Parts: sequence; structure tokens; C-alpha cells
Amino acid sequence: METQITKELKKVIQEITGVDINEVSRKREIIEARAVYYKILKQIDKKKSLKSIGASVGKDHATVLHSLKNYDMFEQFNPTLKLFRKQIMQRFNYVKPEDILDVSKDELINSLQIDIMKLNDEIENLQQTINKPRNNYNIVNNIQQLLIETEGKEQQEIIIERLQAVYRMNKNIKL
Repeated sequence: METQITKELKKVIQEITGVDINEVSRKREIIEARAVYYKILKQIDKKKSLKSIGASVGKDHATVLHSLKNYDMFEQFNPTLKLFRKQIMQRFNYVKPEDILDVSKDELINSLQIDIMKLNDEIENLQQTINKPRNNYNIVNNIQQLLIETEGKEQQEIIIERLQAVYRMNKNIKL
């Protein structure tokens, strides 16, 4: 059963992190945002069971326990989580505003530089995927190039007619 505090906490987490923790996914950002949710909910309501915490996001008690045990590691590799957690706790009046920025500037800069490198790698991989031919048949690539080169010319119309004829002749071949 979802309580007012769980609804509000989910809303605040989504506002601050930009992640919907109810989304069924194993993406790192979502797992880490859920871990923040579990950690804060356990801090706010110490009597709340792991089962009820997990049920509020469609997970079981073992998932919550695993996430809580790994939370410090999540923060170690993603220092912005600590900042998120403190901002969220401050919204619930559990942290003073001046305590929010105790994450050092160097930690934040380092984290952001790592994020930038990862995003650059992802951009490079996506560009390679876009530029890679969609098939392994050289003939198809050659035909595509020929159609591009003859665009708007009478030759292109003849090529298209011939390709359509080849297609019609071969579409019903059964081996």
C-alpha cells in the first residue's frame, strides 16, 4: 500500500533526479534512484519493513536489502547521488541547506568528467552505428549508390523499372 510519504518521496526523487523509479528497468540511473528512495525511506521511517518499501515500487524485500547494502558503493562511483540524497532529505527537513554541499568540488568535477567521457563514448558508438551499412550485401549498397547518382534523370526511371521486374520475377521462387 502506498502512503502519502512514499508518493511524495517518489515525486521529489523524480523532480531532482529526472528518473521515474516506478519504471521497470535495469538501467543504472533507475537502480541508483531506487536505492536513494530505499535509503531515504528507511531513514525517515525506521519501522517500515523492507517488504513494504519494496512493494511500493514493485520490488521484493531482497531487492531492497541488496540495494541498501550496495548504496555506499553506488555513492562512491556516482558522487552526485550523495548530493541528490541530501537535496531530497533537505526537502523533507532532515538536512540543513548548508550541509548539502559537503561533497567536495573535486569529487563533483571528477564525477562529471567521467560522465562526459562515457557520453562521448556513447556518441561515438551511435555515430558508428548510424554510418554502418544496414546490410552486408554489396549489391544493395551499389544499387543504392546508383539510384542516388541518377536521381532526377531518365536513367533512374529505367533502373527502377528493371529492379521492379527483377523483384516480381524472384519474389515467388520457392527452393
